[in-house]
Amino acid sequence: MTTLSIGDTVAFKSHPYNSSSNEKLITSEIVGEHLMTPPLMVVIETLYHLKGSYDDKSGNEILPKKSHSVKCLWYNSSLHQFEETWLQQNELKKVICDYNEINITSEEFKDWKDLKYQLVSLRTIKQELEKEKRSARKEGSTKKDQITHYLEFVSPVMELLEIKKYEIKEAQFDPKNGERKKGFPKFIAKCKWYNPKGSKYSERFLPLEALNIIPEIKSDTLDSISKIIEEENYIYDVKIVNEIERKYLFKPTLLHKSGYYYLSGYNILTNKEGSIQLENKEYANAANIFGETWPMFTIERKMISIVAFIEANIEVENYWLIKYENYHGEVTSRTITPKTINEDQIANGEETSIVKYLTAHCHLRTAERHFRFDRIRSIQVIQIPEIPTSIA
Repeated sequence: MTTLSIGDTVAFKSHPYNSSSNEKLITSEIVGEHLMTPPLMVVIETLYHLKGSYDDKSGNEILPKKSHSVKCLWYNSSLHQFEETWLQQNELKKVICDYNEINITSEEFKDWKDLKYQLVSLRTIKQELEKEKRSARKEGSTKKDQITHYLEFVSPVMELLEIKKYEIKEAQFDPKNGERKKGFPKFIAKCKWYNPKGSKYSERFLPLEALNIIPEIKSDTLDSISKIIEEENYIYDVKIVNEIERKYLFKPTLLHKSGYYYLSGYNILTNKEGSIQLENKEYANAANIFGETWPMFTIERKMISIVAFIEANIEVENYWLIKYENYHGEVTSRTITPKTINEDQIANGEETSIVKYLTAHCHLRTAERHFRFDRIRSIQVIQIPEIPTSIA
């Protein structure tokens, strides 16, 4: 295992989260007794056992020579307080967390004033907010799974009031060989937050290396999003998540979650609810996202055939919203990306008939599907809004 450093996010080995070989977070839903799930923690001190230690009765090794222990920090939401404990490094695993680091470029306090009153949290906040538990519930005679968030260790959102150097009062090095014995944080920050326990404000100095800075959303951005919501327009955005491009097109609702603003809504492109973190940028905005539609009629009020409509509108990377009737007569809405037109011969007794169908990627099922022309009830071609040049 790589030696842990101050600021690393870690977890007890029984935690369901892991890091992949290419340093990406692997999450999973919690099923069973979620209260036994340990917190995500941040390393705030390190201790090197240069000599090791042994049990004076049995002679068994307690701490191996040159092993490491770390002091870990987390927030207990039930007790509304920060907790610390020393754990051996071999009891822990490093967990890759997404956070915004606080960068100090001067040790003379010259640029620290810009951070005063900035919102901060523990580095683990995003991952603790996203932690989910799955439980079974019963609706009549049917059992269904219910997924909810498990927020036992979510850090408070705090204001940063002061930053100063950490005053080291213990020896860092062994006087005999000069090897490092302990590692300490370089800076500490005075943080203030509202504590519901006792309905008061609490203050505490926390290692700067353990903190995550929460980006401030500008008033111009909030005004722009408020206008889009008021006018019931669509927004379009593209995100790269784990090296995969994800597209979002929805009428947004503005959410606030532990210091972060999110835009949430029904994503037309995936047929699922989706959300994205609000950023200080201009979003692609559209009052209407639908272009050509079928059934379509000519000036003479004659309906254009579905074959002619599909042949005229099929393009690579197009998105269509269709209503489709399956074999059982159930009609569902699907967003698809059409690929090719195909046909099959179907035998019916002594007669055969030609059935045309559309091969497309179904974004609801995230797989390729075949859609018979005679079961497509409507088609709406989706017009993807242009991304503003300022953010392209």
